[in-house]
Amino acid sequence: MTAAKAEVPVNCSVFDAALAHSGMPWFQDADLLIRRPDEVPEDALRAAESLGITPEEAYARVRTTWGKVDTEERSRIGSAGELALLELLSGSAQGRVEHVAAWSDGHGYDIFIDAGQGSAHLEVKSTVRAGRLTIYISRNEYETMLRDPVWEL
Repeated sequence: MTAAKAEVPVNCSVFDAALAHSGMPWFQDADLLIRRPDEVPEDALRAAESLGITPEEAYARVRTTWGKVDTEERSRIGSAGELALLELLSGSAQGRVEHVAAWSDGHGYDIFIDAGQGSAHLEVKSTVRAGRLTIYISRNEYETMLRDPVWEL
């Protein structure tokens, strides 16, 4: 017997859509700015109240809506950063430069450099956000960093 998937209540769906598409300047940094229900901005609380949503539920909806990751866009930005660094290194490094992430994500890094005097395993992180840099690394990247003496971020 399969359990039926619960649907998000309409008032929560409307609130989520309002958050995601409002252009409210605080929303893009909600993960840093809003750590507790009493930190939800007044504009969001007024919208939530008009939809019959409590401040605690509004906080949960802000966290849920902000946390939805556009994996396609994230992948596009990450690939662009890797390719830009790869081009820069290929034009200036003496030795072999290889984009290992292009054929495997299991290495725990993106670019391999062997430049005679030494080598490096580079993990590349990219952003389009000026003035804010939050870096997330995978479990594999973290474990590689711990055991690989030439791993660099």
